[in-house]
Amino acid sequence: MVGLLIITHDQIGTAMIDAAQHILASTQPMLTSISVCGEQSPDDIFTQAQQQITTWNNQGCKEVLILSDLFGATPSNIAHRLTALPNAKAIAGLSLPMLLKVITYRHLPLVALIEKAQLGAAAGIILINTEHGED
Repeated sequence: MVGLLIITHDQIGTAMIDAAQHILASTQPMLTSISVCGEQSPDDIFTQAQQQITTWNNQGCKEVLILSDLFGATPSNIAHRLTALPNAKAIAGLSLPMLLKVITYRHLPLVALIEKAQLGAAAGIILINTEHGED
């Protein structure tokens, strides 16, 4: 099973995990969120994330997918730094459809899981048409 580490601004990741577990009616092992707040040092957050991945590795988890909310911002920059670790990959642009897809398919190898994540995110973007003549 691939470990899932979410790094986001404030409590976005925690809210996403809560929503996904509610929808799936199950709690998920090796799924956690780290919040990035203004007063924290990115280096401290990086260390915290690195320690979490090491803990999972010691528990037998050999692959980790890191999800962040916004490309180019501090959470994705930390995620990018973490990809220097063996068998760690990162994706920016976290959405609930992406997270649901990743949780559902986390038994797949990391490379296949990344493809599912990207497809899930894209498939989750749907124009909701109205039949009431509204623009």
